[in-house]
Amino acid sequence: MEPDIGENPFVKFISKDMTNGKIFYRKCRGMAKKFGLTPEETEDAYQEFALGIMKRDPIYNPQIGTIDGFLYVCFVNTCHDQGRRQARNSVSIYAINKETDKEFTIEPKSYQPTPQEILSKRERIQGLHEAINKLPQKRRELIELKLEGMSCREISNNTSTKKSTVKSRLHSAKHTLRKLLTEDIQ
Repeated sequence: MEPDIGENPFVKFISKDMTNGKIFYRKCRGMAKKFGLTPEETEDAYQEFALGIMKRDPIYNPQIGTIDGFLYVCFVNTCHDQGRRQARNSVSIYAINKETDKEFTIEPKSYQPTPQEILSKRERIQGLHEAINKLPQKRRELIELKLEGMSCREISNNTSTKKSTVKSRLHSAKHTLRKLLTEDIQ
């Protein structure tokens, strides 16, 4: 049972405890990822966005678009704001080397993975794909749908399978994947 949303029409899209909110939150996470935000920064941006919507009554015109489209634009703007704040907070340091009397500037660098880290990640992803391909077809299909971001209910509706069966098969598939992946490591 979903909680009472009161008079604010935006709550059902913002609350992660409600069906529409879960779907909307997944969209926002995907957008934040495109902005290069970490999971923690994404959570901060979403919280800032949700609090902003709850504190003030934004001007929404239903003739222009849907509520979730309007809120999505608000979240994108919050991500832009967070990026600007991060850019302002990165400070370059200007100094003079006492030994050589040469001037130099130290600029903070954004994190870039090393080639070794990139290769390691690719190998882990390849190993995961190989392990997924070893699963029985029904479990493999469920894992692939879950990796696409679908909820158990959505998978259940799309595959005409009971939600409890989906959960059981996903649990079994994850357990099998863990076994396969730990065998590969050892």
